[in-house]
Amino acid sequence: MDGHAPHRKRFRHYHDPGHVHELTFSCFHRWPLLTNDVWREMLAESINRATERHRYRLTAFVFMPEHVHLLVYPLDEAGKIDSLLNAILVDPPQQHAGLPVIYRLPAEWLNEPC
Repeated sequence: MDGHAPHRKRFRHYHDPGHVHELTFSCFHRWPLLTNDVWREMLAESINRATERHRYRLTAFVFMPEHVHLLVYPLDEAGKIDSLLNAILVDPPQQHAGLPVIYRLPAEWLNEPC
């Protein structure tokens, strides 16, 4: 690295009922963690639980090696978009030591072929 602090984007999320919302988030340090099926499946399950719990319909998604794009549609009585994003990243049923699902994967998996 060149000694500069990493750039961290900050977004304000708007909750507009009846509109599709786009969410983008990156893996820890933008590492390419989403390069194997097990990790992608874990993230997909977390997204499914969160969208169901917060009353959103997942309409489209793209898993890239180091980031994710989601399009979600709020259903009746949907929670706030920030709450949905937090529920995806810190999945309470799977939570361990307060770390998001994708950060708790066994270190030996980093050496598995993709």
